[in-house]
Amino acid sequence: MYAPPGDRPLDMLDVAPSTREVVEPVRAPRTIEVDQSRRSTLINDVSSSITSDGLIIIHKKFHLPNDLVMAVPKESDRAQYLPSGFITVYEIMLRSSLWFPLAPKLIEIFRACGVPLVQFLCRTVTNIVGLTAFYRERGARLTIDHLSKMCKFTSNLHGHVLCRGRKWLDFSTRDPSKNWSSSFFFVKNDWGLSEKWGRVKGAARLPILRRGGDIENS
Repeated sequence: MYAPPGDRPLDMLDVAPSTREVVEPVRAPRTIEVDQSRRSTLINDVSSSITSDGLIIIHKKFHLPNDLVMAVPKESDRAQYLPSGFITVYEIMLRSSLWFPLAPKLIEIFRACGVPLVQFLCRTVTNIVGLTAFYRERGARLTIDHLSKMCKFTSNLHGHVLCRGRKWLDFSTRDPSKNWSSSFFFVKNDWGLSEKWGRVKGAARLPILRRGGDIENS
């Protein structure tokens, strides 16, 4: 029996989608869960792998002075939690041409940043030491003003000091070897360097290059 469209019951109406209007199903947005446990361990949370014999080898390999007081970290020691009167030194810093006793120019730069040596990433140490040696070999004197014109000092979320060249200066440094963060030891602080871990914002006490070429202390 035929029934006009207006008289058809609801279950008999044509519910096929129109060829002019096709309704796409709404899909839930794709989400990606980040497994926090797979993130790399912070370099501040590892104990030292340096032993007494290893420290002797480091002393001879890098020709460190005999009067340099060095200490092997305990199992409970961490790079940022060090004995009073000492500074933390990574072996990778020595490979980055850091030498002892520290040069006056390096001491001035480290003091100006106001953070302990351990907060300087090895790339930052490489850049600073490299520029210091570059100036010295040419009979020039690297000042903090010169350094601030060539480099921009910032810090990451963990407070580590980064050194990036200005737009006209490109630094090319190699990535450190694996497991470098566990190869650290303590050296007696005979230079009045900062021992307290802190965070810097744009290396606060370093001179900043302003417009017009003026150097100001922030």
